Amino acid sequence: MITPTVDTIWATLNLSTERKAAFTLMQLATIGLDGGPKARTVVLRAAEPGPGLLSFITDTRSAKVREIAVNPRVSLCGYDQTHLQVRIEGKAGIVADAEERRRVWASLRQHTRRLYNALPQETLATALADEDAPSDFFCLVTVLAESIDWLDLSTEPHRRVVFHRRAGKWHGARAVP
Repeated sequence: MITPTVDTIWATLNLSTERKAAFTLMQLATIGLDGGPKARTVVLRAAEPGPGLLSFITDTRSAKVREIAVNPRVSLCGYDQTHLQVRIEGKAGIVADAEERRRVWASLRQHTRRLYNALPQETLATALADEDAPSDFFCLVTVLAESIDWLDLSTEPHRRVVFHRRAGKWHGARAVP
């Protein structure tokens, strides 16, 4: 594989916002309230190269929302079938903008909407699903990327490129190991 540019990495991430693409599922790492690392899988919903933003949705009742509120430093990691790994570090934030939340909510499938409306004692079949306004439990999270580490493990030797964002521009260099 040719050493990627930051533009090709963002293009790959953007394609991953579609179902079943290379980095659709990513591991999100946060600092837990107990001070220890916490990791879980999230679904990448958007990748915007201009501002360097990635986004995912979650339930406001989840531990990651409380963890991000206390310490917004996060890491996202993805690995695909062609032996490419991408690690992204940045600062997460909870989106409060009602119009943006409504736009993302409107793009969700009915099944996904039901997940955010279900109370613990309810089944998905009884949860409300067709409300135009986002559920109170719906949370949109953005990550402002500060660094991207791209590792191609399909070649010998492995190829690694690390990009850092400074003053709104990406600067990258090959890295070893």
